[in-house]
Formats: sequence, C-alpha cells, structure tokens
Amino acid sequence: MAKRRFLVLGATGQLGGALCELAAKQPYWEVRGLSHTDLEIRDAAAVRGAIAAFRPWVVLNATAWNHVEAAETDPGSAFSVNAAAVAVLARVCREMHAFLVHFSTDYVFDGRLARPYREDDPTGPVNLYGLSKLAGEEAIRLITPRHCIFRTCGLYGGRRSPRAKPNFVEAILARAARGEPLKVRSDLVCTPTSAPELAEKVLQALQMELVGTFHATNRGHCTWHEFAAEIVRGRGLRVEVTPIAGDENREGARRPAWSVLDHAALAAAGVRPMSPWQEALAAHLAA
Repeated sequence: MAKRRFLVLGATGQLGGALCELAAKQPYWEVRGLSHTDLEIRDAAAVRGAIAAFRPWVVLNATAWNHVEAAETDPGSAFSVNAAAVAVLARVCREMHAFLVHFSTDYVFDGRLARPYREDDPTGPVNLYGLSKLAGEEAIRLITPRHCIFRTCGLYGGRRSPRAKPNFVEAILARAARGEPLKVRSDLVCTPTSAPELAEKVLQALQMELVGTFHATNRGHCTWHEFAAEIVRGRGLRVEVTPIAGDENREGARRPAWSVLDHAALAAAGVRPMSPWQEALAAHLAA
C-alpha cells in the first residue's frame, strides 16, 4: 500500500514533535515536519510553496501564537498567526486537496457552564487569545469541508525546541528547583493533557478520516493549584504549593474559570478515551 504524505507545521513544538515522532513509527505515513525556522506560517507564498512541493494527503497545523497575556496588548500578532494565517492555510489545503487538521483551545468558551463543554455549546471567549483561536476555527469551517479541529486544554510533554517557552509542568519544576515560592490559582479548573497521548488520538481519528470539531483531553479535571501540587508530589519534592485566587479587577487577560471539555463525541466516533490526567502526568514525570 502506498504511503500517505503527512505534513506537520510547527514540528518542533511539543504537540508537533509528538505527532512527527508517532507518525514516523507507522508504516503508512511518509512524514515531513516543518519548524518555524523552516516555514513562516504568516508567509502565504511560502506556505503555498511548501504544500505544493510535498503534496501531502494531510496537513497538521500545530503552530499557534499562545501568549495569552501579550495578546491583550498585541492582538495583531495573535490574529495574524491564529486566524489570518489559518485562513490562508485552509484555502491552500482546499485547492491542493489536502485534509487539514488544526488544534484549538478550551479558551473559546467563557467558563460559565456547570458541566463539561460539548462541541456544539455556544462559544464566548473572555480574552483576545481565545477570540483569535475561535476566528481560526471559523475560517476553516467556512473555507474547507475536509478538516478536523481538535480543541484541547493544559497541554504539556513531548519533545520540542529548547527555545520554546516552558509549559506548566516545566515551569513548576524549574521554580521548585530554584526554591521559589509556588503560588498557583485554585479558582480555575482545567484538564491537564499529555501531548503524546493527544497525538495518538489524532492519528486514530485520521485513520478513521473523521471530519468536524472534537474535544480531546485526558480524563478528569483539577484546579491549576491541584495540578501543580501533583507535579511536585510526583517528583517527590518537599515544596509547598499555596492556593491563590485571581483578581478580576487587575489589568490583563481574563481566564475562563471552568475549562473542562466533554470528549464523548470522539469516543462515540470510535476513538478510545485518553487516560486519567493523573496517570498521564505520572507517566510523563517517570519518563
């Protein structure tokens, strides 16, 4: 059987790296990964040229501008990467008959729901980063029918560029190693998600050629304070993690208080559920 060509944009990020590594182990993918250095996602001509040169069956867009605070003062950068560049990518994929996989966020919701968010729940971002990601989603849906959008939350793990900003797990461990006090929000609820596990589910969905928008996270939920405490405990560190609440009157980006996503739709489509977040974190810390 001929291999299908598998192109990852953002290949040195934690999710892009996990996708490349896992797909390369499969006999039916011919994998190419492009980093930010290889391809500037905002350069429409370069994007078109890269896709035309490789002619992939699928393009997986793991690029993102995810500086939540900075988006409030520099929305142009957030929208240029998360929305405008995504629209160009969707058009190129449609023209070249490539399937598009894109990754979005729990931040497209306002966090006021009393249950996990389903894919068809109304969106309502409370910050400009979330608004830019929602704009990217909507562009894809308008432009190309051959797409799959995965919304996820609290991503960590996976091999990536040493120049990348640290994820939450890395940041907590680094601060603990320096003996810094750990004060973490206890009023925001999330689901920490393993990038390698998410990559595994994405490949399962691709094999099934699923189309549409799906939520994909590990199982369960916790506050960011509980996440930090579990990181410290999992490494056997004697460091106190102090719970704090946010100040809604401060300047800067608001965060949704409840960022739990319902992934029953992905399970109903035949993709096996991901592991509980505590198990995934323990495996990551033990690696």
